[in-house]
Amino acid sequence: MWLQLLETAKRFKATTPDLVTLVFVTEDNKKDWIDEVHGKKVGPLPELIAEVADQCKLRFEVYSLSYFLQQTNADRETIAAVEESTLL
Repeated sequence: MWLQLLETAKRFKATTPDLVTLVFVTEDNKKDWIDEVHGKKVGPLPELIAEVADQCKLRFEVYSLSYFLQQTNADRETIAAVEESTLL
């Protein structure tokens, strides 16, 4: 999946030069994606950030679905419904 994500990002960057950030929305918080400092999740692993910057010339961020919806100003009911459905 990672290589496919990089290839897709490169294609988007080639056709949309103003693109500056690749946002990956996932509920997968495994240690091969997310960096932790003193038990607190702080963002994507530095190696992943560096690889996206090097290969795609983009910033890289990883969001949970509920955080992404909050950033897009989704209403509280939608966010609550998504959070509930991801717990199932």
